Amino acid sequence: MKTHLKFWMLLAPALVCLCADPIEAAEAQPSRFGLSLGYGAPTYTNYTYAGSSAGINGRGHAAQARVEWMPLRLPVGTFSIGLGVGFAVSPRTVTLAKSAPTAEELRKDSGIESVDRSNVLVSIPVETYLTYRAELLENQLVVPFARIGPSITFVRQASNSGAPERAGKFFGLEYAAGIQVLLNGIDSGAAKSLRINAGLQQTYLTVEYARKAELGVKNPDNFDLRGDVIRAGLRFQF
Repeated sequence: MKTHLKFWMLLAPALVCLCADPIEAAEAQPSRFGLSLGYGAPTYTNYTYAGSSAGINGRGHAAQARVEWMPLRLPVGTFSIGLGVGFAVSPRTVTLAKSAPTAEELRKDSGIESVDRSNVLVSIPVETYLTYRAELLENQLVVPFARIGPSITFVRQASNSGAPERAGKFFGLEYAAGIQVLLNGIDSGAAKSLRINAGLQQTYLTVEYARKAELGVKNPDNFDLRGDVIRAGLRFQF
């Protein structure tokens, strides 16, 4: 009798775990990591092309990916550290107007008398940062956040042939603020399934405004990439 009693006492906790709702167990797990994917429209208001007085007007196109580790969760919000990398292209700008055509261009079209040379700025920013998220409630619908961190941007001034080219880097400091809107409620069934099968706790729509300033160290290549960017994208928390 005592042997049977001991057997059931040992088996009971295992049966409770097996019978527990896996969805509830998955929901109880706090998020520790974040992945953000976004599109941005940056400006280059302080940049002037080498060999020309032409600047860059309008906004370019940029993609960015960021990963975060969220080690600190407090009643006043969450703090995380992260690493990001991006790829950006500026609007094409005419830098040499009505320049003489090359021999190759004359071979293709002997009737041309002049050609406008243009440049684009291609950049790859790499950044580290600290983020504060005002996440005060469980499953909070709208989460304001702020982020700041240093960056190094690898830059190339590319030409469509003939215009000056150069490459270098820019050391900057980016600070941003925005909101994240929780999307789990749109399809709670799918959200729970992803939580169980992929460990995805929350999905957010993010919108932010960021500015890039000089870091305060010498930029040896004389690139000036100060400006702002409007970004939108998705954030996944695991």
